[in-house]
Amino acid sequence: MGSPTSWSSNPTIKTTKWNGVLTALEEIDTPSLNSITDDINTTNKIDSAIDALTNHVRIVVGNNERKVPLSSDHRKRPADVLELIRTIWCNQMYMP
Repeated sequence: MGSPTSWSSNPTIKTTKWNGVLTALEEIDTPSLNSITDDINTTNKIDSAIDALTNHVRIVVGNNERKVPLSSDHRKRPADVLELIRTIWCNQMYMP
């Protein structure tokens, strides 16, 4: 861990829109993947195909990520749902 002075004053987390990743990966006409030949018969061609696929997935995931402040409640639930959860938790804590 770094020193307190190196910590960010606004820590963030990355969230990924997985439906966007799925949609992008389902695209058939992708130039970076079209460059992979059908004739993969050497280790260099295998390495090249793996690199192309890995880079494509990395780019697709990166394009569907966003940074969210750690303090934000980006998954906030409605107040009535939160109250119901609290009630359930409290009841479970005090059950014999």
